[in-house]
Amino acid sequence: MNNGTKSVHVCFGTNCTFPPGFASDDCERLYQNTYKPLLSSLYNIPELPFTLSLSGPLIEWMEHHHPEFFMILEEMVARKQIEILGGGYYSPLFRSFRRSTASARSRCSQPPCENSSANGPGAPG
Repeated sequence: MNNGTKSVHVCFGTNCTFPPGFASDDCERLYQNTYKPLLSSLYNIPELPFTLSLSGPLIEWMEHHHPEFFMILEEMVARKQIEILGGGYYSPLFRSFRRSTASARSRCSQPPCENSSANGPGAPG
């Protein structure tokens, strides 16, 4: 049924992250006050599609402290409500940097175990 109007598709989403070195108590507070209510609200509105960008530090912390977060996400992904947007470990914003800086920044987007000082910016090879 088209009465001459055009439909508009809108994408809703958010970037979920913890800054590197964020204290566990601060992570817990942010989770309880922000991410848990967000996920609960979205879960109760299955007809609302949503995109989540999750940073590496947030994923690691959630795996250890709130694995139920991923069980709920898996269900929402299965019902095609949630789309997970991936990226670098620390959510680098490459478009904000010059090309020469983006290359150095990409090394910082790896998990800490892969980003030792031997492999950091200015390292040989």
